Amino acid sequence: MTGTNRSMQEAMHTAGRGASQERTASGEKQGEMTYCPPMDVFEFDDRYEVHAELAGSAPDQINVTVGEGVLTIEARVPARYEAGIQPLVREYGVGDYRRQVRLGTDVDSEKLEGRYADGVLLLTLPKRAEQRPRRVLVSGG
Repeated sequence: MTGTNRSMQEAMHTAGRGASQERTASGEKQGEMTYCPPMDVFEFDDRYEVHAELAGSAPDQINVTVGEGVLTIEARVPARYEAGIQPLVREYGVGDYRRQVRLGTDVDSEKLEGRYADGVLLLTLPKRAEQRPRRVLVSGG
């Protein structure tokens, strides 16, 4: 990964995974869990791709925003069972998902594209043309 893109790489390593839950002043858990979806980030010459696992969510429940150099992914995953039913084992995350990634200075955030299929959100973040590596032709003579 190039030096100008290091902030994106470092943000991915420090963002962490897992879940958190709000607590009262006395330290008791309250409300629903907020999960960090697992994700992969790939770098290509002309773009980055972010793949975030949001299984169980629907496209209209996914919100992607970019502001102040930060990409934010938020989603809601509804319960897979009826109210009042208590599962014996519950490993799937149900509730809110949220993940933030600091973008590199070479990302053209105005051209961000996203699609959702098979439980995975795919975001394409093009690089600014002036930031892309270019090949210099060398002539003889």
